[in-house]
Amino acid sequence: MESEQFLWVASAVKDLLAVTPTPKFPCGKRRVAQALNFYVDQVTEGNIAELARRLGVPKNTLWLWYNGSNLPTLESLLQICRCLNTSPLDFLTGELQILSQEQLALPPLLECKPKAKARVFDSAYLRDLQQKLQELLSSDKTPPLSMKQTAKQLGHNSRTIYRHFPDLGHQISAKYDDYQNARYLAAIEQACKEVHRVVLELHAESIYPSEARVSERMNKPGYLRYKKVRAVLREAKVAVTS
Repeated sequence: MESEQFLWVASAVKDLLAVTPTPKFPCGKRRVAQALNFYVDQVTEGNIAELARRLGVPKNTLWLWYNGSNLPTLESLLQICRCLNTSPLDFLTGELQILSQEQLALPPLLECKPKAKARVFDSAYLRDLQQKLQELLSSDKTPPLSMKQTAKQLGHNSRTIYRHFPDLGHQISAKYDDYQNARYLAAIEQACKEVHRVVLELHAESIYPSEARVSERMNKPGYLRYKKVRAVLREAKVAVTS
């Protein structure tokens, strides 16, 4: 298979070299764009993203070739032409043929899955769901459930909850966010106290409280990356060394 591909590339390049010196040889951006426009229409019915996928090139890159902004490299041109079962010479001179999907060296078209229809709930079911949401919202359970966890527990996804009960959904999300924020602030405060304590311990042992030494004695040294904790470290060092 590799030898067959090598022979195809060699033949294609040979054909290009034979005509490249010709002054009127059409190898500019406009010609490439025209060819790609033809194949986008014929192969993927105008879907540029789908042709990019099947050619194995980035969508944005193909778009720039398609609208004449950029030129593909020789390697990319050869890849495109081999996939489309045409020679680079024919591609650039406009000698394009309409081929069937079976004649193309491309991966198959993706089958479009039918869009799932939104479930329809009766009023009794929605009232029951609303009650369950209110119970979870008023629960003292710690930590509170996130919106995603709440929806999963009730057998739904977050979009369904927000669609039918937007206020409750936002309240549940806000409660979870408030808890996480309070937890974060408490952890930062604890780290500040620990840094201050470690600095005093090191100073009492006549050891300079460098960041590395403080870090070694902390339970969670990763908190030194936070500005507030680092500020406490600086202030504590100044206090014991001044």
